[in-house]
Amino acid sequence: MTCQSPEFDDYTLPQHVLHLHVPTPENFKSASSPEYAEHWVPSMKEETDALEAQGTWDPEPVKVPPGAKVIKCRFVYKNKFDEQGNHTRYKSRLVCMGYDTIEGIHYFETFSPVVNSASMRLVMLYALEHNLDLEMCDVDNAFVQADLPENEVIYMAAPPGMNIPKGYALRLRKALYGLKDSPFHFNKHLDTRLRAYNFIPCKADPCLYIKRNKDGDIVALIGCHVDDLACVGVRGELDDLKAFLRSHYSIKDLGAATQLLGIKVDYNREAGTLKLSQPAMIDNLLNNFGYTDCHPVTTPANEPRLFKYLPSEEETAQIKREFGAYYGSSYRSIVGALMWISVSTRPDISFAVIQVAKFVSAPTLKAFNAVTRILRYLKGTRTFGICYRRDASGRMVAYSDADWGGDPDTYRSTSGSLFMMFGGAVCWRARLQKLVALSTCEAELYALCETMKQAIWIREILGKLDLDLDFLDTPFEINEDNAATLVIATTGRQKPRTKHIGLRYFWIHEKLESDNYSIVKCSSQDMLGDIFTKPLGPIKFCGLRTRIGVVDCSPQEEY
Repeated sequence: MTCQSPEFDDYTLPQHVLHLHVPTPENFKSASSPEYAEHWVPSMKEETDALEAQGTWDPEPVKVPPGAKVIKCRFVYKNKFDEQGNHTRYKSRLVCMGYDTIEGIHYFETFSPVVNSASMRLVMLYALEHNLDLEMCDVDNAFVQADLPENEVIYMAAPPGMNIPKGYALRLRKALYGLKDSPFHFNKHLDTRLRAYNFIPCKADPCLYIKRNKDGDIVALIGCHVDDLACVGVRGELDDLKAFLRSHYSIKDLGAATQLLGIKVDYNREAGTLKLSQPAMIDNLLNNFGYTDCHPVTTPANEPRLFKYLPSEEETAQIKREFGAYYGSSYRSIVGALMWISVSTRPDISFAVIQVAKFVSAPTLKAFNAVTRILRYLKGTRTFGICYRRDASGRMVAYSDADWGGDPDTYRSTSGSLFMMFGGAVCWRARLQKLVALSTCEAELYALCETMKQAIWIREILGKLDLDLDFLDTPFEINEDNAATLVIATTGRQKPRTKHIGLRYFWIHEKLESDNYSIVKCSSQDMLGDIFTKPLGPIKFCGLRTRIGVVDCSPQEEY
């Protein structure tokens, strides 16, 4: 039985429409209104036609299992942009309302991994070091490529604009977007196909796939973030890989990587540079929240640090006047976007972001001002990002630092860790410690323990990618600027003033003795981790920002 969609049949998408940009509609009624229909109705028709062609559902008389019901669906709309921020597409996605599904009836397993952001950067650095192609592929309607198991019986109401006989519903056969277990089924489906093509997942990151030849040399790499695939290899191997993927999926061959998850990728093989930045996302963030014309500042955070308190009625009223009636949701939206930027390409704002994230449940006026400062800083550095250079050292070096008792609410310390390679930050973290440290030494030991755990993981990735193979013969260096911490970690001695420190911190000493790691004393001036643990003045902040590889990535800059 074929579903009819008369509301969609009279529309085709004019080519000039792709160059326009209209507001994103909130619902089907708005999208199909005369004002928006020319742009969004063809997009909805394209979506439903693709789903029907893939056998996503079968119209059947309703046979709902006990305890279940027919779930609803809706269209979700999004304007798509390229890495320059230019509008490219009106995207309509049909999603079912998975919150109505019941565990044990509609679904059984939901967990699905995605590639770690540090792993993805290492994949791109592998291409940089070996001067290989770096290309992107996107799986069309990825989730519906996977079949639902027969024991998962799900009936869905017809989507808006589609007519089916009365008394019928759509029995889902594919893992439609919105189902709680759709990511799980697609990941399992993709994993099975890649393994069949001799790609082996890395144990440290199951979404990082490696293919080797008979001699054990790497010939191709894939980093999978749901349906976005970053592929590295020689030309012939990548062509064969894409042909294999086309035999199982409908894919978009995006060619040389220019954008990944909203990150602008500037990979120059001849110059030997790789630049990662997010100017379009920063512009969109500034525009959405009305900061397009704000005045830039030189640092994202300044002292003093913020206290948490319950805002008074007068302060709440002032916040609503200055930041809008929906100040709570706006604050969460801004902080969420800033967190994604900080973990993707802008380690320089990490400390400032974790400070304002404390206030998402009850934002205060000072918290809003702190967020505004971050936006003003991004306004002046919108084209900044991380720059890696092939001629820089390919040796991975780590830094561990802590700021003792810096949080004014809990008196907990802030830990900072940084891993550098090819002149830029590869992995970084700024985080409030879970325990109150009674001394600088204890805070530094806590931070060092967390950095050591991260070092073990990242060393496993380096070994699988054949990057920085020197660490097999020489110790993996972690820089530490606290002398007492260095002594305790390397000797394992417990002194009267440190006997209260948890024994797990002395695990560091065991790793130093049994594995190939070393802790190196560095001066406070050379501790790059300072940028993650405390607010800094403009001179020191800008100096550390450059040293961790965050520079202007605009095309006119040369490195």
